[in-house]
Amino acid sequence: KSGDINVDYFYKLLFTRENLKLVHIVCHKKGAHELSCDSRKIYKRVKRTVK
Repeated sequence: KSGDINVDYFYKLLFTRENLKLVHIVCHKKGAHELSCDSRKIYKRVKRTVK
């Protein structure tokens, strides 16, 4: 379900200085990139409650 996606993680990947992989093509060396997402961070963690 889309509400389970970790939006904060993707925001940090795309729009902050924490990850500067999206740079204008003129500003960096051209070549193959080995980029990937951390599969453990794609979805929000479910908090378990004790019953």
